[in-house]
Amino acid sequence: KKIVLTKMQRISKSIKTTSVPKPNRIVNSYSSNQSKYTATTTNFIPNQEMEVTNKAKEIINIKLNNVMTNNTVKDSGLSPEGKKVTISQVPKYLKDDFTRIFSDVDFTRKNLHVITIGQKTETDQAAFNSNVVHEREDLLKSFIDMGKLVVGSIQEKGYWADMIDPSSGYPYFGERSNYALNETDESYRHFGYSIRSLGCCAVLACKEWGSRVYVGSLFTTAPKETIELALKDLNLI
Repeated sequence: KKIVLTKMQRISKSIKTTSVPKPNRIVNSYSSNQSKYTATTTNFIPNQEMEVTNKAKEIINIKLNNVMTNNTVKDSGLSPEGKKVTISQVPKYLKDDFTRIFSDVDFTRKNLHVITIGQKTETDQAAFNSNVVHEREDLLKSFIDMGKLVVGSIQEKGYWADMIDPSSGYPYFGERSNYALNETDESYRHFGYSIRSLGCCAVLACKEWGSRVYVGSLFTTAPKETIELALKDLNLI
């Protein structure tokens, strides 16, 4: 009996001290150790740890509300200087591609717009060195901060909106699927950018700055007028 009790106590103790794996997708921050500089993106295979739980969704709403509360429209600190902001309607023949990426939204009977924010870079993105890496890390954080404000502003107006995390190619707020948006995806040709092949990889380029540009994208079902109003309120256009 003593032996049985000892074993049961050990099992009970083990159960109590075993930690439950936490989701490694916390959407209120960005990770600088992800492989965000490769020209291709591998398919994502969901697992239990990567599922967005109800608690995680509550965190999203809390963080988004904090952003909108602590950054009023006129005090957002944003400026259109050094930025190229464009609004484009996603062509019908491309909507299926984005339906696969944003798998929790049905765009069948909805217009879909993409907002691209290009930030002018000091370094040429066609190169790869420590200066490029460090600048991209700063611009990634800058885009995420801007994107939160834009998404929050559009959602306050009653429309769906989300952005693509440039470090992974997956939706920042929504559910992940097996599909991601490559940072040099062919669809960017429809959104005001060209794609320059470098042999081993590719980079986006624009007529204003060439390949000295870092591009992030947001998607929404809001009409163009509502998007423009949100961007003007945030001092982005």
